[in-house]
Amino acid sequence: MEEVLKKCWRYLNRKMYTVQELSAKLRRDGFDEKVIEEAISFLQEKGYLNDEEYVRVYLEGRKNRPKGYLAIVDDLKRKGVAPSYLHSLREDFYSLETEVEDALRLLQAGKERGEDEAKIKRRLLRRGFTWEAIEKAWSRLEGSSYS
Repeated sequence: MEEVLKKCWRYLNRKMYTVQELSAKLRRDGFDEKVIEEAISFLQEKGYLNDEEYVRVYLEGRKNRPKGYLAIVDDLKRKGVAPSYLHSLREDFYSLETEVEDALRLLQAGKERGEDEAKIKRRLLRRGFTWEAIEKAWSRLEGSSYS
């Protein structure tokens, strides 16, 4: 188990990984499944490997280039974040209100560049924003009472 933990430390010293990502890397490195499970359990118990913390850091890193809820869920699924965190993503990590605020910033930037409403909204849809968040943000931008 010492060898697999050395490899884990090398990986984790460079960047954060989800449980699934790190397990896949160790499988590719040729480690036995039982040893991988033991190492992963050890790292989780000690707090070095945590999908919940991964989600928090991932979202923090998206503040400068925001993505919508749908794109975030898709990214995190591909990274193998545990389904329990995906189910609670909207309530615990990325609320509709936060998504609306992110969409509002992007809408304002588009309007300042002189882009039309349809073009701006299409860009937000491509970035994974929900239609509900886009409409609420647009209504705030226009000063209406839409909620």
